[in-house]
Amino acid sequence: MQPPKNKIDQLLKAETLTNKEQLKQHYNQWAASYDEDLSNKVGYIVPQQALPFFTKYVSTGSKVLDAGSGTGLMGTVLKEAGYTQIEALDISERMLEYSSAKNVYQAYHLGILGEPLTLETNAYDALIAIGTFGPTHAPAHAFEELIRIVKPGGYLLFTMRENEIPQGGIFRIEMKRLAKQNDWTLVEESPCFSGFIENKSLLFKGFVYQIT
Repeated sequence: MQPPKNKIDQLLKAETLTNKEQLKQHYNQWAASYDEDLSNKVGYIVPQQALPFFTKYVSTGSKVLDAGSGTGLMGTVLKEAGYTQIEALDISERMLEYSSAKNVYQAYHLGILGEPLTLETNAYDALIAIGTFGPTHAPAHAFEELIRIVKPGGYLLFTMRENEIPQGGIFRIEMKRLAKQNDWTLVEESPCFSGFIENKSLLFKGFVYQIT
């Protein structure tokens, strides 16, 4: 297997890994250079773009889970915005290890989205998942478990690549199913926004749901 040509290619390579153990190992191996590769070399700005949608609904005193937290890029942005009760959840031990050096999280949880989590029901006021959901990462059926751990009235915000969430696709179908059975209510769907300074063709959308 040839190595990725550049850092965006390396990110996109992760989206081709359908085996969870391979995905975990990919991120374990990438953890040491992840921040430098994304933030400094290709200008990854999805956390900054998502922040206004989060602060609009979630107060800084809320207990927040950063699902798919990685090395803490989103956690750092949240801390800078005044959030002080943030916990991390990720598939990769090495990603959690590197995020711990930033001192932005109060607890660290190892887990796989799409499988049962060892987290209490109604444990959080809000949950944020940035760059986490997609065909080979967190699957659509992972929404249900995340809804379980957020308090009624709390908020769940996630982003997805725009081309991975077409109308009539599996994620849209699951989102509508959960709304129909009164598990959550769509509060806001953002317009498309660019997630990279260096590649404006990679577009994302943000979604804010309130748990019912």
